[in-house]
Amino acid sequence: MSLVWLPLPVPGMAVMPPMHWWIFSRGNSKKNIDFALLKALDTTNVSPEQGVLLIYDIACQYFKYLQERIGHHLPAGLQLEAGIGLFHVHAHKDKCFFRYAPSFIPSAGVVAGGILESLWSFLNSISPTARTATLAHRAEMLNDHACDSNHKKTLGIITSLSKAHRTAVDMLEHAKTYHHNLSNDAGPQAVEKWKKDVEEAEKMQSEDVTAMDV
Repeated sequence: MSLVWLPLPVPGMAVMPPMHWWIFSRGNSKKNIDFALLKALDTTNVSPEQGVLLIYDIACQYFKYLQERIGHHLPAGLQLEAGIGLFHVHAHKDKCFFRYAPSFIPSAGVVAGGILESLWSFLNSISPTARTATLAHRAEMLNDHACDSNHKKTLGIITSLSKAHRTAVDMLEHAKTYHHNLSNDAGPQAVEKWKKDVEEAEKMQSEDVTAMDV
């Protein structure tokens, strides 16, 4: 789960570790996530004028009755939008993709929305040893390997970001070419109508996600 502040030009980000396993272990109660969300908003001193995008694996379900549960605890005037990271949204219903994928949320960009899941393949190599360890030893072993992973990411962050930037530049050129060809094939009237539909849907998205079903 992650919180993304929306103001341009450079959004900030605060991350809350995914805790949805608590939800299902307590009769599908959402109180743990509610508490984490409220504490994140409080401790990061987010301004209501910024607006907040909450990216969560099951945001489509979590946001139901959110205002009834904790609306009176949220900062006055805060615009809270829902998103599902690209790592998870493809496993949802088709309509969730257009309603909650960050690709269709202004200022969100292309966001995987998950970090702990990406560590699973890395930690699989120690699973045979961890399985037979005591609880304390297992926790220490997982912490050691997770910290080692974080250290390696810190050392390689420049290389990783440089590679991601080159990929983004290449993708942008391909997207521009595709958009140009599509616009020419569709004609100016169709393009103008599409732009109008998208702008109207984006205006209403924060209030009613079904507006994205265009």
